[in-house]
Amino acid sequence: MESNKLKFLIQLLDDQNKEVYTIVRNELLRMGEQSLPKLKEEWLKLPKNNLLSDRLYDIIININVNTYKYKFREWVEQEEPDLFLGLFYLNKIYHSEINFDTLKQQLNQILDNIALTSRNNYTILEKINIINHFLFKEMDYKVQTEITEHNHFFDTAFLGKLLNPITSLLLYYQICNYFGISIKPIIAGKAFLLATIKPSAKTKEIIEKKDLSFFILPPGKGTIINKDFRIKNKDLNNNIYDIIKHWISQTILLLKEREEDIYYKTYQSLLKNLINEKA
Repeated sequence: MESNKLKFLIQLLDDQNKEVYTIVRNELLRMGEQSLPKLKEEWLKLPKNNLLSDRLYDIIININVNTYKYKFREWVEQEEPDLFLGLFYLNKIYHSEINFDTLKQQLNQILDNIALTSRNNYTILEKINIINHFLFKEMDYKVQTEITEHNHFFDTAFLGKLLNPITSLLLYYQICNYFGISIKPIIAGKAFLLATIKPSAKTKEIIEKKDLSFFILPPGKGTIINKDFRIKNKDLNNNIYDIIKHWISQTILLLKEREEDIYYKTYQSLLKNLINEKA
């Protein structure tokens, strides 16, 4: 019954009466994420570049964007959110075909390889050296300085093994968390770093230099930097939300020429909300 209703509504999308079109469009949008597979199936059957096809595609895009925009907002409100899931929601907004299971499988492959040679009694430095070996040598991940769509959106960057300074830090952060390495993300000027925190530190939120062991530079293939590296105290209080804000800001810059489209406006809205909620 629902399938027949969907087909009937789709047939009305090219109605020349704007009032009819608006009612049909709103009804399809109201049906939400559960209707996406069927809408995509029907869209693939249509000849492209005509009114019906264009209107249906617009609805598919809007449902996908709105679905994952709200999922990301819910993710931000969680007490201990899963970083990988949050990144998936952010990327799903723009790359609707991205598959979570495919990304998770790639991450698990990295984690499994590292776990095979890592032991609980290894020092932090030894663990970092193992991560660097598997990530940048065995699996041959590359890091580019210039930020492009290919190395910025997580599906193409992660699966294509081509990262930029931000995505390399996000991936490295995820790996360190999995292996119980206490770290803190830091943006110092144009440098994207991870600070390793001593077990003696009273808190992982607000730290001082005396609480640090050393810095890791993920964009530099995990290069270890002495804790005497010059850094402002305010930068020591960055958190993962600050890195995500930076990722969204760079996304907006990448989409700058598309200021009027739904993607650009959605990322602007998410950045504004994140700044207000995680100041």
